[in-house]
Amino acid sequence: MVEDDPKGEVPEGNTDRLAAEEQPDLYYHGIIRRLSHRKGTGVVRTASGKDVRFSYQMVLMSGPVRSPKGLREGMVVGYDLGWGGQGLQVTKIKTYPHMGRERPAALEQPPPSTTADKSQG
Repeated sequence: MVEDDPKGEVPEGNTDRLAAEEQPDLYYHGIIRRLSHRKGTGVVRTASGKDVRFSYQMVLMSGPVRSPKGLREGMVVGYDLGWGGQGLQVTKIKTYPHMGRERPAALEQPPPSTTADKSQG
């Protein structure tokens, strides 16, 4: 419900964005780094920079893209992790209509430090 609207009506416009802001999901957020449609596997780059694999057959999809074949490299996704036969892997992927290839702030890498910065501290 929007606080400014006592009737609880959603204003006209981008309701997907409004719904996402009101009800943030509990997924980790990352970027699709690599896809192999031939092998049926992919890799998600986490906010901390680690690559975590997933299998098309074992991942559950939600959001506008309902199949792993609809994913694209560089796409921002929500994901969940679980343990599989080959260790830690992505078990769920959620796609977002409003994010596309935009990078959330959590995924931005800090600029690399230089030796000059270290010598002044």
